[in-house]
Amino acid sequence: MNNKLITLCVCVVTLLSAVNSQPLFAQAPPQPDHVDPAPAAEKEIDAKYIYATVLGSGIYSVHDERVVVVNVPLSIDLTDWEGTEPNWRLLLPLQVGYKSMGEDIVTEWIPKEFATLSFLPGIEYVYPVSETFRLRPFMNAGVGYDFGSDEMVTFWQVGLKVQNEWKPNEVWDIRSSQKFVYANENQKADEESSSLSLIQLGFDFRRDLGFELWGREVGLSTYVMWQHFPNQLVFTRDYRNGINVDNLYQAGLTFGFEEPLEILGSEFDRVYLGITRGSGVKALTFGIDLPF
Repeated sequence: MNNKLITLCVCVVTLLSAVNSQPLFAQAPPQPDHVDPAPAAEKEIDAKYIYATVLGSGIYSVHDERVVVVNVPLSIDLTDWEGTEPNWRLLLPLQVGYKSMGEDIVTEWIPKEFATLSFLPGIEYVYPVSETFRLRPFMNAGVGYDFGSDEMVTFWQVGLKVQNEWKPNEVWDIRSSQKFVYANENQKADEESSSLSLIQLGFDFRRDLGFELWGREVGLSTYVMWQHFPNQLVFTRDYRNGINVDNLYQAGLTFGFEEPLEILGSEFDRVYLGITRGSGVKALTFGIDLPF
């Protein structure tokens, strides 16, 4: 009896030891108070046809990533034009986009990594319905190189610009512009295609300053512009962290001349500086002529 009792005690002690050393139900390992999330994919602004069809020159910030876009909107009149007769224009826009260092006002302009280089030649027909009302249908087709994915991209766009001008008195000049665009791009590497549509509305209020520079009257203006994307504009390649933009808003100032200057065969009458906001997108925009 004593031997049986001793044997039973030994078995109980052995069983308890096993239970303490190997739990019956596995427990999750202890978790630290703070768990860092898995690193997200690199967030970068899409560097494709969007530059050519939507963005003007500027410093664009999305997800704390900065990209500088430089747009050179060269154009040549194919016929002698005085503003009252229909005219054909050759469009030769060149765009360069690159990621900037972005640490201060100086390094904002220093390339860290090139993103895109594109050339979008096209044709535009300027039809003056009256002295102050013009219709400007256009189409472009071109190629771009995407340095991020190391591939060529082909793209095209068609659109219509409607322009109005009013001159309520001798010092004020008011302009409005409506623009409708449909664009498509094809990526050669994966044979994917995507499209974008744009509705744009802009107003410019210009006032003569009452003095001349280089024999031309000088003027200052303020402008506002609204861009709407019916099928949304995707600013990032990483769709988990992407920004789908429905609307962009821009406001700024222009400084220029009553009579345009001619540079490299193209005429420009002003320069502009503006601020763009919309759905997490921030930008300081700049360029020649009006942005719309």
